[in-house]
Amino acid sequence: MSNIFSRMQTIISSNINALLDGAEDPEKMINQTLIDMQEGLRETKVAVARAIRDKKMLEDKYDETVKQTDYWEEKAIIAVEKGNDSLAKEALKRKKEQGDAAADLKSQLETMTKNVDALKSSCAALESKMEEAKRKKELLLARLKNAETSKKINENVGKFNANSTSAFETFDRLEKHVNYTEAEAEAIQELSDPHLDIKQKFEELETNDKVDDELEALKKRLGKS
Repeated sequence: MSNIFSRMQTIISSNINALLDGAEDPEKMINQTLIDMQEGLRETKVAVARAIRDKKMLEDKYDETVKQTDYWEEKAIIAVEKGNDSLAKEALKRKKEQGDAAADLKSQLETMTKNVDALKSSCAALESKMEEAKRKKELLLARLKNAETSKKINENVGKFNANSTSAFETFDRLEKHVNYTEAEAEAIQELSDPHLDIKQKFEELETNDKVDDELEALKKRLGKS
């Protein structure tokens, strides 16, 4: 029985180590671990069933030996009542042999009963752990996926931080280039406008008119007109 638990522990430990090392797909590995645990539980139940069977056989043998002990005692009593001491001695000899055998069987039966009880407890504990593992499976997979997502995000953030300085410098240079290009385009547009010279002359004419008006107003105020 101890070999079954030892082998199960080895299988589960190796699966967990492989999972931590990233050597296997997590969900596949967890499912395989559950399958291994289920197989170990099945073997444990078989071992418990065999132990119970052996205990029952030993109990039957013990009961039969006790019956034989009682049987030869009765025969010894009959022989004494009949005055046959020789036959009585033979019967008592057989009784002693059966009594000694019964004592040995009783000792074995007590030890086997303890072993069977321990096996039943171990089997129940293993079955409980199996059910707990099934319940935790989905939660464990969800936590694992969340951890993988967080890891990926943190890796991307780390890469961005490492390259952020050069990235921002590139955007600054691009912005300056766009501003320069826009200013250059506006300048070219102004220079290439065919109506620009006429516009300027009208603006100058309007300006001169305003100056002349202001001069006449000043002369009138000073009495020089």
